Formats: sequence, structure tokens, C-alpha cells
Amino acid sequence: MSNAIKVGLACCASLAAVLVVNAFRGAPAASPEVVMVSKGIDVDAGSVAERLAESLRFATVSHRDEAEVERAPFVAMRAWAEQSYPLLHDPALVERHDVGEGQLFILRGSEPLEDPVLLLAHVDVVPAEAASRDAWTYDPFGGVIADGYVWGRGSLDDKASAISIYEAMEALLRAGIQPRRTLIAAIGEDEEVRGLRGAARLADLLLTLDVRAFMVLDEGMALLDGAFEGVQSEVGLIGVTERGYATLELLAEAEGGHSSMPPERSAVFSLSRALARLEEHPMDAHIDGVVGELLDRLRFEQPPLQRLVTSNPWLFGGLITRQMESAPGSNAMLRTTFAPTIVRAGEVENSLPTQARAWVNARIHPSDTVSGVLAHVRALVADLGVTVSSLEGASEPPLASPASGRAWELLCRSMSVVAPDCVQAPSLVVGATDARHYARLSDHVYRFVPMRLKPEDLPRIHGVDERISVENLAELVRFYLELALSA
Repeated sequence: MSNAIKVGLACCASLAAVLVVNAFRGAPAASPEVVMVSKGIDVDAGSVAERLAESLRFATVSHRDEAEVERAPFVAMRAWAEQSYPLLHDPALVERHDVGEGQLFILRGSEPLEDPVLLLAHVDVVPAEAASRDAWTYDPFGGVIADGYVWGRGSLDDKASAISIYEAMEALLRAGIQPRRTLIAAIGEDEEVRGLRGAARLADLLLTLDVRAFMVLDEGMALLDGAFEGVQSEVGLIGVTERGYATLELLAEAEGGHSSMPPERSAVFSLSRALARLEEHPMDAHIDGVVGELLDRLRFEQPPLQRLVTSNPWLFGGLITRQMESAPGSNAMLRTTFAPTIVRAGEVENSLPTQARAWVNARIHPSDTVSGVLAHVRALVADLGVTVSSLEGASEPPLASPASGRAWELLCRSMSVVAPDCVQAPSLVVGATDARHYARLSDHVYRFVPMRLKPEDLPRIHGVDERISVENLAELVRFYLELALSA
């Protein structure tokens, strides 16, 4: 055997050894058994479901234009909440602040010098489109309990969280139990349209109250079953950060005139080419950072061959990227994405419009910035004469919170009470949440509610037949109780 062959075999053996060592390094320690500290507090699943169903009958739909918001459902839901949760609304027991339709509830803890736990939720919902109403099994604003589920718009996003927080705080007050840390609930009114009227103003108020939170917890991620190839266990994804947000306006202008004599380049064609380029030239993918932490944690749940690949991104990064790009959800974790959501041009079919305009929603990966995204898009369409600007309200991706330390451990412990066999992992929230407005108040901002979801359930969020199981809803209440009493 020649020396060259010997060297080649030695290199192959060394490479194989490195791959195998990486695949089995750093296995997580077994989680200690968790004892339920809220065991003595009864959670009546049926009663909680009834109250959630009642809340869903208020069509608290938010709109970007404040003038379009119908206030009556918000006012009515607040009056309903005051009757349904009398102890929570008793000023002798709980300090309350109203900011527009948003609210703060402050339940003082027994250790006033300890930083508080801040729980977030929102009561506004997206519309149920008229075109899809017939596809719903039940009226989206009917608040129906059937087949073991509570059905309706907001049952997942996000009235289930708000009602569960109300239920947990009311239960503590009813039992006469004072948590060690002060518990603050911040309930927003317009998360679905950026949270500038609700969460941003509530966060400002908390700053004036000199609040520095031990932990901020919002919606964002959940307990997912079957969402990751090769992973048999349920996965509890905790959002440690989220993508940034910007809505870009693309404007093409051209001479108008009669449609029988179109110019070489019309406004509509120029805009269409610009949108096509956005689709054909995506921004760079990244499998490091939070996504890298997630992959590193999940590898221990994968079959040997898949684990070998995931454990060695330095060699198989291209393969991992291509696999994640194949599904919209995982692709959104990799990069900044562009979604044209509104396109407008023309008024009649036989007249050329002088302007064609598109609004493109950009969700910005933590590796990118708003200015970088703008530069990318402008460079792509520069030769088409299309101008690009960013609408008001753009936000950069927030810094990632640590996937370790006391706040992280508290969150994982509370999750383990309702889902003892789940795998816990940090994750990137691909959408935007109210949590970004509260990053000024804490270094530990997380996005997780223990909703049990399968891949087929994900389209229900903002989609048709939104629902949550009665059993899972009770688990949400138990989770918040554990969090409050363990902090």
C-alpha cells in the first residue's frame, strides 16, 4: 500500500473520529424530578374553558389605523373581566393601571426588594375574513365549546394566555397565597398591529414606576409534537429572541395613457419585476446563533445518522440549510424573509396607472438590520426605477436572552410540571411579539406558552378553525401558577 493511500486512509479515519466525537459530546444531564408547588390550588378545566369561550365572543379586532378600531367590544370585554375576576379587580388587593384599552395588574409579593415577574398577553385578535367564514366549523366569534376544544378567534392567539393569567392570579388571591416575587400582568390591546398603543405605552409606564423585571414572559413559542424530523419527543421551544420587523413600500412610476398603447416599461411591470427579484434573491441563511443552539440541543433526540449531520455543521452546513429551506417555518428561522402583502395600481381596466405600489412585510433575522435590509432591496431594484422606503414602526431584532441562569431554569421547571417528558430548547420566534417593547425592563425576556401543537395545528393561528383543547387550557393556568409560586 502506497504512502499516499495510507495518508488518505488516516485522514478519513481522523475525520470519522471527529464526526463521531462531535455527535456524542456534551449530552445534557438528566432533568431532576419536579415537585408541583401549586398542587393545593384547584384548577377547574371546565370553568376556565367557559370563561375563555365567553371572552372569545367579544370581537376585539385591532387595526393599524386606530380610526378603524371598534372600541365597544374592548370596553365590553373589560367590563366582563371585572365581573368574572372580582379579586383581581379589587383595588385593596391588586394595583391596577389602565392605559387606553391596555391594563397593568400588580400583585405585590412578600419580598418587595426582589425584582418582579412580568407576564404579558394581549386581548386583540386578527379579523376572521368574510371569504373564509363558511370554512369555519363554528362561528369564529361564537365562543363554542365542542369536541373537547374551545373554538374561536383568539383561542390560541392570544386570549388563552390572557385568560390563563387572569385565572392564575385570581386563584392565588382566592387561596390567600402571596407569591414571593411581585407578579405583574401587562395585557395589551394591539399586539397584532405592532403594539405601539398598548405594549409600548405599558412598558413606558413600568419604566416610570422604576420596574426592573427578574423575567419577562410573553407568547411566541409552544410545545410542538412532530415538528422536527427524527425527533420523537415533544419539544418545548422557548423563544429567546425574535426577528425584527419592517414594512417596505416599493413604488414604481411611469407615464399613464391608454392601455392600447403600452410603453416599453409600465409601472405595473416594473413593480412586478421588483417583487420577482425579491423572491429570486433571498438574503443569506444563517445556522449559527440561536438556531445553532436549537440544532445542538435537538441532536440528542435524533437517529444516529441524522445526529451525525446535525452535530457537524462545519461540514454539513449546506445540507442542513437546504433541508431547513424546504419548509416555510424552518426557512423563516434561517434568514430575513419578504412577503408582499398589499399591491395597488390602477382604477380602470383600459387606463395605464401612473403609479404601482406594493407593501412588503420584512421579518428581519438577528444577523441582519433594518438598514441592511433596505440596502439589499434597493440594490436589487435600482435599475428598475423602483423606490424603496420603510414605513413607520420598524424595529430591529432584539438581543437574545440567555438560555441559562435562574430565570431560564424557573421557566424550564414550570414547563416540566405540565410537560415532564418534553425536550426544552432555545429558539428564534419568526414573528413579532409585544415582548420586544419590554426589552428595556429586563435582560431575561422569553416567549413561551405551553400550548400543545402539532404541525397541522399551526395554520389555525390567524387561520380557520382556531381552537385550544380544554385540557391544555387548564395546563396553561397550572403553568402560570407554578411560575408565580416558584419564582
